[in-house]
Amino acid sequence: MKKNIQNKIYQGINIKSILFLAIILLAFIVVLISYTSQNFVSKIEKEIKLELKQKVDMAYNVIYPTINSYKKGEITKKEAEEKIKDIVSNMIYGDTNSENYIFMSSYEGYYLVQPFEKEKEGVNMWDYQDSKGNYVIRELVKAAQEKPYGSYVKYFYNLPGTEKISEKLSYVRGIPEIQAYIGTGAYLDLKKEELFLLLNKQKNIMIAFTLGIVFLMMLYVSKYKILNNLLVGEIEKRKIIEKELLEEKEREIIQKKRLETLFNNSQDAIVEFDREGRILNINKSFEKVFGYSIKEIVGKDIDEIIVLKKEYKEAKKLTDKTLKEGVIYTEGIRYKKDKTSVDVLIRSVSIQKEGEVVGGYGIYTDITQIKNYEKKLEYLSEDIA
Repeated sequence: MKKNIQNKIYQGINIKSILFLAIILLAFIVVLISYTSQNFVSKIEKEIKLELKQKVDMAYNVIYPTINSYKKGEITKKEAEEKIKDIVSNMIYGDTNSENYIFMSSYEGYYLVQPFEKEKEGVNMWDYQDSKGNYVIRELVKAAQEKPYGSYVKYFYNLPGTEKISEKLSYVRGIPEIQAYIGTGAYLDLKKEELFLLLNKQKNIMIAFTLGIVFLMMLYVSKYKILNNLLVGEIEKRKIIEKELLEEKEREIIQKKRLETLFNNSQDAIVEFDREGRILNINKSFEKVFGYSIKEIVGKDIDEIIVLKKEYKEAKKLTDKTLKEGVIYTEGIRYKKDKTSVDVLIRSVSIQKEGEVVGGYGIYTDITQIKNYEKKLEYLSEDIA
């Protein structure tokens, strides 16, 4: 009787069942990766928007003295426009993939400053349409007029030096005093490309892992069909345990890979610290920016390592604030191993486990070049003024 029951179960566990399970697991992986991709893309777009806004706002602050001079009647509208054009034409900065720039156009649709397409300066582009039929300049003008303090516009444009069309996100800020606007943009496809490569690699690893598990399961079933010596209860128990272990391992691998990828491949310097501010880990960018190796500083207070003694209390307050409030965002100066200073954009987030704060991440973006560029622009602005 027991053997008959076992035979029926073994007959039910066939290759088709295993293949069906493989399809389900692969579908689950694809859906999970797609969901993760969308979340990452959303976060990347938010970071791009913030970067674009910061650059345009900095550019506006540089040209504001000229705008103010026009408001006071010290210069004419034409003089103000020419001075602003001269300043903006020098606003070229390094981006992730290439050089980028601040552009300037009039509300009437004329390109006033286009550093990488000089031949279009002075040309009316009011009727220009992108590959999707969108009136690009009209949309930029509309955004600048309706929200002069800043607004975002999406359209399609050729990648620099190629005929490839890519989605572009621009941030514009109006200058109603002279009926013009300034802005800058970023190609979203280039920003997302590296992320998708990493996610595809992760997906391929998970698929290979799943296929390996499936293959082992097929061997397992074949072996025990031949031997036919396991009890029904033991088979069911093994199936349940294996399924739970597989699902748990998949979740752990996905989470670990995602965190390790973000931590290790980030261009920003990142440090992980505990509740006391003691260093637990740093990434390669941290070593590059500050000159320390993990062996030198592990277990030490982060605020003693990259901050001068006289600034320790202020830095410690930021660390404590991170642990209490969860997130901070500010700018400051931190110091390398050789005590040279680095202008940084500081972002810190707390780490929670089961609802309890156990530490945090400190993320430092080196903005020394941006600060130097601001000083240079201010110097050029003073010379022009």
